[in-house]
Amino acid sequence: MSGESPELPQNRIWYYEKNGQHNGPVTRERMAELAEIGEVDAETLVWKEGLPDWVPASRLRFLPFTPPGGSTLSGDDAGMRLLAPVGVSGWAIASGYLGLISVLILPAPFAILTGVIAIRDIRRNPKNHGMARAVFGIIMGTLFSIPLLILIGSFVFGLMIQPIR
Repeated sequence: MSGESPELPQNRIWYYEKNGQHNGPVTRERMAELAEIGEVDAETLVWKEGLPDWVPASRLRFLPFTPPGGSTLSGDDAGMRLLAPVGVSGWAIASGYLGLISVLILPAPFAILTGVIAIRDIRRNPKNHGMARAVFGIIMGTLFSIPLLILIGSFVFGLMIQPIR
């Protein structure tokens, strides 16, 4: 590539292809601006020194592309998942909350059940997150199912040892 601007650091110089023409050099920041205004889209081929070949701009993590359907995949952002349950399996959310209230003993088996369903859902749909919530629900559900089983067992045992009249 010729015509590189000497004032730009080499690792921040990008080129992009538009209408069969190679354009650039541009900075990473300018490339993001071009993506925001639509000059560069997800399919636009881009290149910088160090890349073996031109690649689609969608492979650049710093570019703000909106996937088909018009919404961003905020579930892919770990920081966003910490703030809100975006991209999290509904079953995992249910399991997490049931795990929290399983100290009331009755919801404990449901925390286990929803946790297992959540794990199956997450494995089938890799874009879903929430494995930690599902595991939390299973652990808490298991811990508080033990007292529930003891209560049920003692009730049944109490019925069995009562004298028949």
